[in-house]
Amino acid sequence: MKLLVLGAFLVYLYHQPCEAQGINLPSPCPCPLVKGYVCGWDGVDYMSPCWAGCRKVKVKCKGRCPCPDSTVCPTLEAPVCGNDGITYKNACNAQNNGATVKCHRPCPCPPSSCPECCLPNTNPNC
Repeated sequence: MKLLVLGAFLVYLYHQPCEAQGINLPSPCPCPLVKGYVCGWDGVDYMSPCWAGCRKVKVKCKGRCPCPDSTVCPTLEAPVCGNDGITYKNACNAQNNGATVKCHRPCPCPPSSCPECCLPNTNPNC
């Protein structure tokens, strides 16, 4: 019993410094233990993009949190729908949040009536 308690205490001490630094500990993911820290959109440091992805977190920037300041966006109100299904104030805000513009209007985007590729001068509204 004493050995079990000692083992649990050693595991606690081993993990404590990582948690104190705000570093997410590895979970059962098939990621290599290579350190190339990234900051996730949740504000947590991950050992690599693989570890962030394993936790279903998008990478905000390379390196430890906090990330350098994002682009300062204009206050222009031009709502766009991001590829993540979130409506953003404008395209700049979508980009700063790691999203790409799916359509230039609030979400949801309507089904597209244009083909993937428009020929020149055949359908100028595409």
